[in-house]
Amino acid sequence: MPQKPETKRIYFYLSHIGKICAALVVLALVFAMRVRAPQADDGEDAEPGTATAQEETGPSAKQLLNGRYKQVYYNGDIYIGDFVDSVRSGHGTYTWANGIVYTGEFSAGEPTGSGSYVYPTEAPTPPPAATDPPTMATEAAADPPPAATEPPATDPPPTAYLAETPKSGFMQLMFEQAVEIPGSGKKIEPPPAGRSLETQYGALPLSGAAPEPYGYFRDIIFLGDSVTLGFDLFRGKITFGGQDVLRDTDVIAVGSYGINNALRDVSANSVHPLWGGKQTRPEDIIAQKQARYVLICLGLNDLGLGPVEDYVRSYSEFIRRIQEKSPEKTVVIMSVTPLVYAAQKTRLNNDTIAKANNALLLLAMEHSIPFIDYGAAIRDSQNNLYDEFSSDAYCHLTISAYNRIVEYLLYHPLP
Repeated sequence: MPQKPETKRIYFYLSHIGKICAALVVLALVFAMRVRAPQADDGEDAEPGTATAQEETGPSAKQLLNGRYKQVYYNGDIYIGDFVDSVRSGHGTYTWANGIVYTGEFSAGEPTGSGSYVYPTEAPTPPPAATDPPTMATEAAADPPPAATEPPATDPPPTAYLAETPKSGFMQLMFEQAVEIPGSGKKIEPPPAGRSLETQYGALPLSGAAPEPYGYFRDIIFLGDSVTLGFDLFRGKITFGGQDVLRDTDVIAVGSYGINNALRDVSANSVHPLWGGKQTRPEDIIAQKQARYVLICLGLNDLGLGPVEDYVRSYSEFIRRIQEKSPEKTVVIMSVTPLVYAAQKTRLNNDTIAKANNALLLLAMEHSIPFIDYGAAIRDSQNNLYDEFSSDAYCHLTISAYNRIVEYLLYHPLP
């Protein structure tokens, strides 16, 4: 019996609906496969069992990473290691675009210091200065120093040209250029560019005789960031008079550490030095040490984040905490490490660092504690880190730079 036209139309529609449903099922399966965790690009540079995620793109921007991944950042940095909820946490290797490699533990996205750094044997070629020029004029016009706290010198002060001289002669030149501090009978090297002579008088003065090196440094704690960590990494290679003078010096340092980190409570998200295998606030570690002096060198990881004034206020609070726990120790402020000229950025540059160092010198005077301008041993007349003293064409230092700093510290002895 022939089918009616209405029945044929029903069969036609049903058959097409079935095809559409089948197509939808296939599309759903394809979509489900695409949203799985991304796999390593052709296995290139990725460890076995390690997925790859591009920063803020693809699935990694929509789902939390948990497990072991390779993360490639837009600035050229690469991290291969453990993630917890898309935060670096656990064991991993972080390779900066400038060639520095850290392998070890991470917490709250930052190295905990329980690991090792490897610096490139040859410094990478720095970017041309024209790509990111320093902003001296802009900074000075936008935020001039208050006249009440930074009075201009009556006469233009002499300027130190110390970093242009070879290591063997820089202290001799410093003594030759030294100016007398009124009413003290002591002398100080000329101020760097941007600092008045009156303010320079507040820095730790020169001494014609150095103390016994080993005993002097045994009584010192260096507290700081990855630059300070070099005193520990190159222990045995940093010498004075051919002797290992830092062999029993305490170094408390964490890569990427700053004043803001130091003020935070210990938590799963904090980054503090390890003591007894646990994160511990630096003032609590210092309180258990026998050394007499605490030399703080922190700032490079703070000054790019906010105003100098906020940094100095936080620094003052950090000093108070150390003094409260260790009233018998002398807290000493060290100048912030300068950058190689070509490595300066819009917010973090040597003008900002010079402004911060001037503010730190005034802060030291306010707290009646010493200020050591150790940057004078490694910077040129315009506050730039001397190229040959940088291991990475940025801010990290060569062994010869540390040797020069040791010599500077010995001829600027603490009281």
